[in-house]
Amino acid sequence: MLVIPSLYTTTGPYIYIFLISIVLFMILSENGWKKIHAVIIFSASGLIGLTANKLPIDATMILFPIFAGFFAVSILLLQLKAKTKIPQQRQKSSFVSTRSVNRSVIFGTIGGVVSGFLPGVGSSEIATIATVDKNEKSFLMTIGALTTANVILSIICLYLISRTRSGLAVAINQLAQIGFNDVILILAVSLISAGAGCAATLFIAKKFMTRITKINYSVLSAMVIFMLIVLTVLFTGILGVLLLVICTALGIVTNLTKIKRGNLMGVLILPTILFYIGM
Repeated sequence: MLVIPSLYTTTGPYIYIFLISIVLFMILSENGWKKIHAVIIFSASGLIGLTANKLPIDATMILFPIFAGFFAVSILLLQLKAKTKIPQQRQKSSFVSTRSVNRSVIFGTIGGVVSGFLPGVGSSEIATIATVDKNEKSFLMTIGALTTANVILSIICLYLISRTRSGLAVAINQLAQIGFNDVILILAVSLISAGAGCAATLFIAKKFMTRITKINYSVLSAMVIFMLIVLTVLFTGILGVLLLVICTALGIVTNLTKIKRGNLMGVLILPTILFYIGM
C-alpha cells in the first residue's frame, strides 16, 4: 500500500516498453520457423484488435466474439474433427517438492503484481515467464499464485489509485466507493471463500472423475459451440458473428501450427502498446 501509488506513477510512461519486452519474449520462445508464424499470429490478432473497436458493436461486448473465437470455438471444432473422447480417469498421489512449491508461489506472486501493472497481458503469458521449474505442476502452481495475487492487487489498486485491474474490481467499483475497512473485509471474505472453494473443488472433482467418461464429448462440444453462436448473435448481432468466424479461423491456424495461444493476446497488447506510445 505504501509502494503502489508511486510505482504506478513511475512506471506509467514506460509501460509500452515492458509490453514490447513481453511480446519479444513470447515470440523468441518459439522454436525455429515458428518464430515467424508467431509474428504473423500476433500481428493478425493485433490488427483485429485495432479494427474491432471501429465496428458498430457495443464496446462492452466486443471481446466476447473475439475470445470465443480464439480460445473456445476454434479448439472445440478441432476436437470435433478429431472425435476426441474423454480418457479413462485414474486417481493417484502426486509428489511435489517443498522447494518447487515455494519457488512457484514466490515467483507466481511477483508475476501477479507485475501483471497487475501491465494492461492487456494475460495470466498465462506472465506465468510462462515466471515458471522457474519448467514442468506442468510448476506452471499450475505458479498461475494459481499469480491469479490470486492479481485479484488481491486489483482490490488494493482500486482503493489506492482508483484504477480497475480486473473484472472483480470493475464490479465492486460499480457498486460503491470502497475505503480501507472495505478492502480488509473484501480480502478476508476472499480468503475464507478460497479456502472453502478449495475443499469443495477437491471433493467434487473426486466424485465427478468417475462419471466424466460417461459424457459424450462431441455432443457436449457441439452444444457449447451452438450456445456461443447464439449468445454472439444476441450480444453483438451479425457483425459479431462475422468477427467470431474470423477469430475462429485465426484460432484454428494457431492450434494447427502449434504456436502458443498467448500470441493471440496481441488483440489487446498491440492496441495497448500503440496507445501508450501515443499513436
